[in-house]
Amino acid sequence: MKKKQNLPLIVSGALSAVLLGVMDVFLLPAIERAADGLRCFDLQLFGYDYETARAFLQALSAQGRQLYLFAQLPVDCVFLVAYTVFFVLALKKLSAPRAMFVWPAALAVCDLCENCCTAVLLCGFERLSSATVAVFGKVTGFKSLMMYAVFVALVISAVRFALNKRKQKRAA
Repeated sequence: MKKKQNLPLIVSGALSAVLLGVMDVFLLPAIERAADGLRCFDLQLFGYDYETARAFLQALSAQGRQLYLFAQLPVDCVFLVAYTVFFVLALKKLSAPRAMFVWPAALAVCDLCENCCTAVLLCGFERLSSATVAVFGKVTGFKSLMMYAVFVALVISAVRFALNKRKQKRAA
């Protein structure tokens, strides 16, 4: 019975790992090669500014732009659903307070917003102001911050879970 309860956690974790692998091994390196080695927006942990975005988009080939728009972004959207399910189920399994469940959801919203900003940049950078692009860069930076918040929530929950299990064993 317990194995069936863990199946959604295992499947969402495995799907997240496979999708991350596809992006990290195939898609993102191919896009970066098509941009003369410049880093993709998704990988700019602290965000980016107008000049960074301009340099990337000017270097990005038409094929790289198509790969980013029609492969990387759709895969990333499926990935954000998979990792959100995984993180929520992991927090639930670790008996985390329900308030911590907001972190994976906030991360997913930030990641989806980042994907939308990236699509806008890829489709119409020339029409955007430097202020708008700077905001887009901040969205990426905030997504990174939320990712770290989720990892901290998982670590805290895992430590609390282990301590509670230990306490229960001593009481038994």
